[in-house]
Amino acid sequence: LASSQHVRVSCEVMTINDGDTLTCDLNGDGRLQTPKERIRLLGIDAPEMHYSRKNKSGKNQPYALEGKELLQEQRHHTVWLEFDKERTDRYGRTLAYVYPGEVAEVSFNETLVELGYAKLLFIGKNRRYEPQFMQAALTARKNKAGLYSKPQ
Repeated sequence: LASSQHVRVSCEVMTINDGDTLTCDLNGDGRLQTPKERIRLLGIDAPEMHYSRKNKSGKNQPYALEGKELLQEQRHHTVWLEFDKERTDRYGRTLAYVYPGEVAEVSFNETLVELGYAKLLFIGKNRRYEPQFMQAALTARKNKAGLYSKPQ
């Protein structure tokens, strides 16, 4: 069981940037300290919103809004962060698997992949849940869910 092996810390979700990035009040002061309190969901890459610097089209990429909306439901709620080997990325953001509860079995990261709202993206040593995420991606593909529903 992941929850008995890996410590999780709680934080209040403040804003949702897109399907793989949110901001979280980690120290409980009610304010946002960037980049540390910007949380990048590990193991996934969600489609870009229209305002992303990476998205030059000026429009939301397919399923960008669905991924953001799934996380949006957590705004002003407590989520639980579980860290892997590398805790921050090159931009200073905190890297984590994000869970709806302290002992929840399935992370939002994995759910986004299974619904087809994000693809797999494993970078560096943060690969704890790679097998489960690969299975979630196969399920999404088999079910023609989200990004797998039509040719891109």
